Amino acid sequence: MRAMILAATLFAGIAGCTRSSEPAAPAPQSKMEAVQQTPSKLLPEQTQRALCPSAFTCDDINWFSTKAACQASTACSGSDCFRDTRCGGNCICP
Repeated sequence: MRAMILAATLFAGIAGCTRSSEPAAPAPQSKMEAVQQTPSKLLPEQTQRALCPSAFTCDDINWFSTKAACQASTACSGSDCFRDTRCGGNCICP
């Protein structure tokens, strides 16, 4: 009986020390490395945005392509027209 226990213990010790033939798990990646390796078709679409255009206005509500058109409009009715950047949600304001 002792021989069986000794043999079983010896076998378990040898089996526990052997290496498996499976490759080691890869090292964990940082989030940045994971994003860089993600295929571009899986990333959210990036929209291109241009600088906002400038136009003439007297009240930041009504916009005109020329100063003459701004001064002639009934919306401005004699108010001073000035050139400003027409900022909106679809462009980048400088």
